[in-house]
Amino acid sequence: MENFLLEYRDPLFGILVFLILVFIVSFFSYWWARYKKREEEEQLRRFFHKFEECADREILNIEQRGDTAGALLLLADAFERAGDFEKSIAIYLELSKKDYPNLGRIELLKRLGKVYFRAGFLEKSREIFVESLKLYPKDEDSLRYLMLIYERLRRFDKASQILESLEELGDFKRERDYFKLMEMIGNSEDPKKVVDFFKKSGVDQPRPLFEYLMKRNYGDWDAFSEDHLKRVADLLWRMDPEKIDYQKLKNTPFLKELFSARRVVSLCDGSDIFELDLLLALKRDVADLDFEYVCKECKNMFPFSFYRCPVCLAPRSPEVEMVITKKRGFDEESLSFQ
Repeated sequence: MENFLLEYRDPLFGILVFLILVFIVSFFSYWWARYKKREEEEQLRRFFHKFEECADREILNIEQRGDTAGALLLLADAFERAGDFEKSIAIYLELSKKDYPNLGRIELLKRLGKVYFRAGFLEKSREIFVESLKLYPKDEDSLRYLMLIYERLRRFDKASQILESLEELGDFKRERDYFKLMEMIGNSEDPKKVVDFFKKSGVDQPRPLFEYLMKRNYGDWDAFSEDHLKRVADLLWRMDPEKIDYQKLKNTPFLKELFSARRVVSLCDGSDIFELDLLLALKRDVADLDFEYVCKECKNMFPFSFYRCPVCLAPRSPEVEMVITKKRGFDEESLSFQ
């Protein structure tokens, strides 16, 4: 054995053995890494497979069906939700150039009209829905959006005409009363006449009526329930004290609390509403109220008021949420309580 080792002490032989060992180690390392990688991928595949049962089957089947139109529709919808209306419109226009077996022309037309409506291109949206109604005159979706377009254009007479067609398809009394109220306000009719209609119809829109009465210096608030007044709390908070109906104030607990918190009157020292109770407890007038607006139908919150919800399009004045803020003009300091 010793003779064998001595005989092969040639440096080239040693280098050859070293290279062979390096090759063997590299070979097994490479295939062992390949094996571990495949094992990890298989483990992840089994893990993801557990979640496929609760996934959206329509999305999962797009690749299997080779549904190009379906994929583009999902992409257009994503752009629309993100507010990138130009890209969404571009996709719908591109889709309109070809015929897809799983995509109807009318459905594509309505989708395009809705995006134009949300983007504020009302005239283009109107043209699209008019064209859609030429093919399907009783399409409720197209009729409803055309009615909303005329409302935004302040053409309540046209909106009422569209509403007549909608009433053949379902109950739209709430829309009818809302348009009648807005038309009376738009025509600057006698405030007493508008108030009488508000009482008789029961239309759930105190905000436009209250704004109209304030504009016309009509100080009688008897038409408004306490719930109505809570939904115009922001208008009450900012209004001129000379326009307050003090007779209504004395008989309405909410008004007593609101105007006492505002320090216009001093008729109570506490409230069941947290924000008002906090303001009433302050020794100094260093805090103020800001407001947020909540749609009662879809529960979305907005930093601005509205007559019709921007999301679900329900014709209803929002609920008003109060938010405590520091009064403008005061330096940062601790608030003192009694």
